[in-house]
Amino acid sequence: MGSKTEPHSRTTNQHSEPVKTSQKVLNDSSYPARKCFKCHGFGHVAANCPNRRVVTLLEEEDLVVEECNEGEASYQANETSPTSTVIPADVGPLLVIRRVLNNQKDVLEQRHNLFRTRCTIQGKVCQVIVDGGSCENVASSILVDKLQLKTEEHPTPYQLSWIQKGSVVKVTKRCLITFSIRRYKDQVWCDIVPMDACHLLLGRPWQYDRQTTHDVILNLIEEFADVFPAEIPAGLPPKRTIQHEIELIPGSILPNRPSYRLRPDEHEQIQKQLEELLSKGFVRPSVSPCAVPSLLVPKKDGSYRLCIDSRAINKITIRYRFPLPRIDDLFDQLHGAKVFSKIDLRSGYHQIRLRAGDEWKTAFKIRDGLYEWTVIPFGLSNAPSTFMRLMNQVFQPFLGKFVVVYFDDILIYSSNLDDHIHHLRLVLQLLREQKLFAHPGKCCFLDSKMEFLGFVISAEGIEADPRKIEAIKNWPTPQTFTDIRRFHGLSSFYRRFIRNFSAIAAPLTELLKSEQFCWTKRAQSSFDQLKEIMTEAPVLALPDFGKVFEVECDASNVGIGAVLSQDKHPVAFFSEKLNETRQKYSTYDKEFYSIVRALHHWSHYLLAKEFILFTDHEALRFLNSQKKLRSRHAAWSEFLAAFNFVIKHKAGSLNQVADALSRCHLILHVMQTKVVGLELLKENYAEDEDFSNIWIKCQEQPYKLFHIKEGYLFFGACLCIPRGSLRQAIISECHDGGMMGHFGRDKTLAVIQAKFYWPMLSRDVLRYVKSCSICRMAKTQGSNAGLYTPLHVPLAPWEDVSLDFVVGLPRTQRNKDSVMVVVDRFSKMAHFVACNKTLDASHIAELYFREIVRLHGIPKTMTSDRDVKFMSYF
Repeated sequence: MGSKTEPHSRTTNQHSEPVKTSQKVLNDSSYPARKCFKCHGFGHVAANCPNRRVVTLLEEEDLVVEECNEGEASYQANETSPTSTVIPADVGPLLVIRRVLNNQKDVLEQRHNLFRTRCTIQGKVCQVIVDGGSCENVASSILVDKLQLKTEEHPTPYQLSWIQKGSVVKVTKRCLITFSIRRYKDQVWCDIVPMDACHLLLGRPWQYDRQTTHDVILNLIEEFADVFPAEIPAGLPPKRTIQHEIELIPGSILPNRPSYRLRPDEHEQIQKQLEELLSKGFVRPSVSPCAVPSLLVPKKDGSYRLCIDSRAINKITIRYRFPLPRIDDLFDQLHGAKVFSKIDLRSGYHQIRLRAGDEWKTAFKIRDGLYEWTVIPFGLSNAPSTFMRLMNQVFQPFLGKFVVVYFDDILIYSSNLDDHIHHLRLVLQLLREQKLFAHPGKCCFLDSKMEFLGFVISAEGIEADPRKIEAIKNWPTPQTFTDIRRFHGLSSFYRRFIRNFSAIAAPLTELLKSEQFCWTKRAQSSFDQLKEIMTEAPVLALPDFGKVFEVECDASNVGIGAVLSQDKHPVAFFSEKLNETRQKYSTYDKEFYSIVRALHHWSHYLLAKEFILFTDHEALRFLNSQKKLRSRHAAWSEFLAAFNFVIKHKAGSLNQVADALSRCHLILHVMQTKVVGLELLKENYAEDEDFSNIWIKCQEQPYKLFHIKEGYLFFGACLCIPRGSLRQAIISECHDGGMMGHFGRDKTLAVIQAKFYWPMLSRDVLRYVKSCSICRMAKTQGSNAGLYTPLHVPLAPWEDVSLDFVVGLPRTQRNKDSVMVVVDRFSKMAHFVACNKTLDASHIAELYFREIVRLHGIPKTMTSDRDVKFMSYF
């Protein structure tokens, strides 16, 4: 790109008297353009740089940057540089700094300056130019070759030509580049062009698509500069209608705690912060009768915050009952938002006064004296309630419209850029009126993705914070109960993203109930699986209350699971571990219970309008038509009567989302705890005669009903077992295991087919059942079938009788539901005796003696079927 040096020839003329020399430099393509090594601008050298401050960019070992000319490098080495400000390559507010350092109106070179910075591409730091005059996004061919980026044919190839004829560049390739500038991440399609000015040029298409308006934000921040001070101004906050009040329980004893012993450096830090607070008027000397110790609490940035150990004063304080917002309720307001900004208040508690007369109750000790607060200190029990009361009062006109407030975090959301700038101006104007000050280093503006309260929100929905997920992924193996509680607490924070969280974490929950710490294989498996699933957490859609909700429920022997979705996109997951009592429920009761718990959990979504309820249990379709209900079912049905829904049956094979909560994972979870070396199955699939071909076909995508999950091959929801001793072990466990009763072929086969699959399974089960020694000894193989023999002709009445029962009759007032029929074969005389179906052989014999024998005596023969009542001994 030879014409790129043309603008710099104009600036060269300012420092060279002979015009011919300038033309010679211009025509000599081997001579590089003049570049300043202080401000990194073009058109002048470091000795004539108008910027007296130096910015040094720390280069990484594997940076993708242009090579330096030897002459310029030697010239730079001979210069005497002033004190430099060191900024790493892709860290810090580099965009603003580079723009500010070159933003001097009295310098002519500023007229030709470009917006330059650096970005990170595949871990490499590269130069980038933001040029609003470029009609295309361009990537350097050197960048594409060195990073080996994947390219494709350009859909509409074109040619680039300069003012002079003959210089034509053909653009036939393009690539998708993923880059990041500090926390900003983006993807952009770029045309590949030989280019030396930079590695990545973001032109007008990128600006238009992303609607970047850096100048608007800078002007807005400059307009409201008083809202973003470097420090909170000295002096007490203004008197507002809401001030923090400390009401003590009448008759309580005032605390007087000794101060903590501190290291000299800690005491020096406390003394330094105390002097600063005294100068601002936030703290003053005290003669209070009560006192608590002070301490330093570290911040995220490595600095310390002065706090008080107010546990003693909190015990005798009357608590406020002001409600604090739920994070889930805040996110429900964000549907349709596409542009976000976040404002973080600076030391929010210190911007609210204490009520006059309550200052003595906040007195604290240090080694050299007693002081008391005039603003809210960190550590008081009612401070969060007071702060939320103030924020709700201040932002009441905007809440639920375009503002969400959670303590000192203020989120502004809008559906388009123009509205968002207007909303942002209204919020900043309100902060100025209320004299509330923000921390500029913690604020983010005009972003399509925003980190807020541990989540990442965007127009697509909500996802987990990648930094928290990385912390979970790198969590070391717990060594104590405290380690387990910490890991379980952090992972539970994102349980709404995890399918069947309760069932997966069940071993960890059970371990916390034991008296002694014992890390088991089940706990390790659960620990590893939680970390793995956390990395695959999906993006949950924000609920749209104008659409129909869909609820899918399922249950297993360990827990229940449910999925709330809209347009086939999950909104939230719910799971619950069943206790020992509920694990004994029937399948019908477990499925019924899963519906009740899911609707109760999401009742605030589902009570307002009709929704669709999917279940894979066919009997639950007739919930509303049952006439006789057990007490438990009656209570559940009464709860469901408040909802307006339509039940649809969805077979387990189709109900893949909810069924996955309790099927595939449960099988792997149980097998890993009972089978040693289950991991070897993953290696056997590729060489197995039954599954090798299927395993190869499933590597890229599911094949028929076969699919791979967590490295194992499944047929539907059944785990595929390759050839080996494990097949025999599974049949043995399902036929004569601890919970089995030497079932026959059909029942044993049904138990195995519910969880496992391999070819010729029925043949293997039949062979095992036939070879079972216990079954051969205890179960007769003979048949009662034979030739029919006629009954002899009776010679006298009531010597030969026939006996049978009529059952299934309506219950009488005396609780009788069957009839015993006795017929004399000689006279055909019959007796009909009312009885109960549940009577055993002894009661039937007693009834026969009482009703028949007392009238006709004992018969010689009795003819009956093979009912157990007749086959048993009287």
